[in-house]
Amino acid sequence: MIHENIRQRCCGGYGSSTLIALVALCLMFSMWEGIIQPVVAAPTESTSTAAPYCQGRLALVTGGTGQTGRLATMDLLRDGFCVRILTRSISKGEHKFQILDDEEQRQRLDFVEGTLGDGVSVPKAFESSQRFGADTAVSHVVFIAGGEDADFDAVNHRGVAECAKQAAVAESESMVVVSAAWVSKPYSLASVLFNSLYDDLPMSKHLQGEDALREIGREHPSLNYVVLRAGRLVPDHEYPPDAADGLWIAQDDDFAFFGPAGNPGMSQTLLARSVVTAMKVKGKYTVQITSGSTLPDDVAIYSTLVQDSASSTLVAPEEIDRWHQQAVTDLKVMFASICVGTLVLFVLLGWKLGFVLSLLIIGASAWIWSVYWLNLSVASLAASAKK
Repeated sequence: MIHENIRQRCCGGYGSSTLIALVALCLMFSMWEGIIQPVVAAPTESTSTAAPYCQGRLALVTGGTGQTGRLATMDLLRDGFCVRILTRSISKGEHKFQILDDEEQRQRLDFVEGTLGDGVSVPKAFESSQRFGADTAVSHVVFIAGGEDADFDAVNHRGVAECAKQAAVAESESMVVVSAAWVSKPYSLASVLFNSLYDDLPMSKHLQGEDALREIGREHPSLNYVVLRAGRLVPDHEYPPDAADGLWIAQDDDFAFFGPAGNPGMSQTLLARSVVTAMKVKGKYTVQITSGSTLPDDVAIYSTLVQDSASSTLVAPEEIDRWHQQAVTDLKVMFASICVGTLVLFVLLGWKLGFVLSLLIIGASAWIWSVYWLNLSVASLAASAKK
């Protein structure tokens, strides 16, 4: 009787077969809910592995641990870029950027170790990284590497060529190269003096790197580039406080050595800002820059300039070396001739008259150099040699 009462209360008056059916239905519903609900409720994961804070803008910077490179990198980070610095020492790079106190900017800065011109480091620098994700490709290239202790052929010639090649393969938007004023004029005072100090003709290597970029730019029309031929560069703490805080941007390669390009030159901050501005330029330009009145952030100035010609003849690297070396040789011959002539005048005419005539010889030699040789370009010299 007791068992019967319990059965009726539990069954609620339903028959055994009905109860079994209800229990089976509940079990089926529970199984269905356990299998299906997680699938429906689970969020859909994105298949993209790009770092959301990069927004498709990753700049590869060479020379980023130098003073100008650090300033440019800081500007890029403030502009929202992710930045990857190619450096010979990652520990050195990390030490240089300890000044970063913004954690979000730290997340957008990466380093890759390598050496320009070795044929391996630059392709490695363009590879995807775990930090930025497989879908974050190098969109911009900034080439500031160089300096007095550099291997100029490896850095300013082969290094630029390798970066330009990889930028084209990666379909990067733009490349900015910091070169030097007067590189196309081997007889200019800056070229002959600078080339005389080193065995590997640094001004020649700068021009060879420029031409490598131009050649690759012709083959890949979508690659924008700007070559910045900078005049004398002055550390910020040495730049005169009353000097211009803007830029003078022009074409050709004809800055006066004793003009603003030589004195006061331009500060490292001005050059860094001009680099970041040039990254926004659409087209292919080679310009000379020094201090002036144009705002460093003025992109519109480039619309008033002429883009590099796709039909102009580029001079072979060995020809560029030849004319830069010839200019150095001619300077040494002239200097030796003046010294010998001065000595002879002193012996034959005495020191007073000899001194006066020596000054006249030096002045005449300088005049001949400036009138007949100073403005000769590598292109014109190479063309005349073929006639």
